[in-house]
Amino acid sequence: MGLVRAEIVLKNPSRPKARATTVEMLVDSGAVHLCIPEKLRARLKLEVLDRKTVTLADGSSREVPYAGPVEVRFKNRVGFAGALVMGDEPLLGAIPMEDMDLVIIPGERRLDVNPANPVLAGSIVKGAAAGDVAGGCFCGGVRYRFSGGMMWHGVCHCSVCRRFSGGAGGAWFGVLSAGVAVSGGAAFYGYKADSGNDIRRGVCGKCCAPVYNLNSMMPDVHIIAAGSLDEPGRFSPRLRIYCGGAPSWALPAGEDGLRRFEGMPQPEGGRKGVPERWQK
Repeated sequence: MGLVRAEIVLKNPSRPKARATTVEMLVDSGAVHLCIPEKLRARLKLEVLDRKTVTLADGSSREVPYAGPVEVRFKNRVGFAGALVMGDEPLLGAIPMEDMDLVIIPGERRLDVNPANPVLAGSIVKGAAAGDVAGGCFCGGVRYRFSGGMMWHGVCHCSVCRRFSGGAGGAWFGVLSAGVAVSGGAAFYGYKADSGNDIRRGVCGKCCAPVYNLNSMMPDVHIIAAGSLDEPGRFSPRLRIYCGGAPSWALPAGEDGLRRFEGMPQPEGGRKGVPERWQK
C-alpha cells in the first residue's frame, strides 16, 4: 500500500494560550503510540512525565522520554495522548487513531475519519477493545479468557507460521499477559528465532490446534491465534508481514485493505528484510 502521511494538529493543552502546530505525520496502524522527535516536544513545550523502555522491531530495547499531554486534532476529531519522544519523524500509531476513530483508506493512501461515524467519533466500550473475550482449541482441552484490549492485529506469512499452520500463514493478535487466564494447559514447542528471541508455540496436547505463542522479546504479552477465538469477528487485521518470502498462492490477489511489509516493519515506518531462512 505504501506509506501514508497526514497533516495533524498538535497542541499543549496545559498551555491554553500556546499556538497549535500543524505537522505532517507518518500514519501507521501497525504501530502503537504517538511518537514525536525531541525538537517537536521542545517546540510544544511538553513536560517529560516519565521514561519508558521500548522494544524495537530488531529486538533491541532502549529508554525514551514520555511526554504530554498532547492534544491531537484531525478534521472534526480531537483526542489526548502521551507521546514517546524518539526518532526523526512524527508518527501517529493505533492508540490515537482508535481514540479519534480514524481509519486509513488503503486505495487512496490517506487518513480519514471513519465513514461509519462521520460526525462523532465512535468507540467500543465493551467488546473487542475491552471486556472479557474467550477462546480455545478445537477439542476444548485448552481454554483462555482475557480482559483488556487487543494490542495489535496482523497476519504473518513467514515460513515458520506457514509450516505450523499448514497453510498461508498465521493470524495473530497481542494481549497483555496480566489479563489472560488459561485453563487446561498447552503443550509448547520452543525454538530460537532468527532475531535471537526465544519463541514458544503453544498448542493443545490432544487435538494439536494452535492457541497462543510466547516471545522473549515481549515477555508480558500473549500472542493469540485469531482462529481460536469463540467470536472470530473480534479480530480485525491491519497488516501482513513477511510477504517477501511468501509463495504467490499465500497472498490475496489485488488490494485487500491490509498494509503489506516484505519483512518485519520497523516501529517508525522503516522495513526490515526477510531473514534468509524464512525465504526458503
